[in-house]
Amino acid sequence: MNDLIQTVAYVEPVDKIRIGRQLLTTAQAAALDTNGLLETTALPAAAADYTTFAHDMPYARNVTAVCSGTQTGNMVLTGTDIDDVVITETVALASAVAVTSLKAFKTVTNILLPIKVGSETIIVGWGDKIGIPWKLGDAKDRPMVEATVSGVIEATAPTLTADADDLAKNLIDLDSALAGTEVCIYYYV
Repeated sequence: MNDLIQTVAYVEPVDKIRIGRQLLTTAQAAALDTNGLLETTALPAAAADYTTFAHDMPYARNVTAVCSGTQTGNMVLTGTDIDDVVITETVALASAVAVTSLKAFKTVTNILLPIKVGSETIIVGWGDKIGIPWKLGDAKDRPMVEATVSGVIEATAPTLTADADDLAKNLIDLDSALAGTEVCIYYYV
């Protein structure tokens, strides 16, 4: 049963709502870093796993990659989601076009790189999309969301990406780019 706020017009009850807050510290809200995981790395002659990275993921964020040359193979990411559950995702590389994962990775523990075509290199890092701590269903059930960056409310509401089945595919993208300043995301449910 919903909690109600007492009103003067008793035939028009008003539901109480709850507000959830997701706080990202300055470190967690680090700016996107296109080579934060793998700095310029030559693609291997045989498919190879990489388990040592330049930096750790700052928070559950999407992963980005850019190849040089004409590489169109697949990169396989393994890591954990915001709930520390092991996840994987196959990301199709598109030559020199930047590609991004559909999932938010809290950690990346392994990157399987494809065989080189010529002498391509790759950089892998993280983007601006943030993992959220629950699965969102139908649009009618999604919360209203707003965010503050350094204590200032963003004029444009963040964009939600929802998936009722896969927690890692539930993402939020703020209107402004993350820049290493504190972020608060408010969910009105």
